[in-house]
Parts: sequence; C-alpha cells; structure tokens
Amino acid sequence: MPDYVTTHKDDSRIAVCFYNENDKPFSIGEKMNEINAYAYMNGYNWDVFSSITLPKMHPNFWKAL
Repeated sequence: MPDYVTTHKDDSRIAVCFYNENDKPFSIGEKMNEINAYAYMNGYNWDVFSSITLPKMHPNFWKAL
C-alpha cells in the first residue's frame, strides 16, 4: 500500500492520505463504475469503500500506525 497511502503524524493527530488517482485504486474505481454508473468514486465513496474493505484486507493497519 505504500504506493497509494501515506501517513503523517504530529503531536495531536494522524492524517492518512489515500491517493485514489494512482493506477491500482483508479482501476478499482473504474471497474465499480462499469458495474454501476452511480458508483462514481468521489471522496465520500472512497471513504465508505475503505472503511469496509481496509479492516477486512489489512486488519492490523491502524495498529501499525
């Protein structure tokens, strides 16, 4: 995931940046849109998608931060 996810830490927070225009995430978004034209992958939809798939695919992601 380092090709499309970065984290930035400071004293009071952690920011997670997801680069959805990189090749792999972008292709996922295109495939979802082909299946359903209403599944346009904007920021809100990527938020929902990642909140469901990230815990399933990488259950220790947040622990690694």
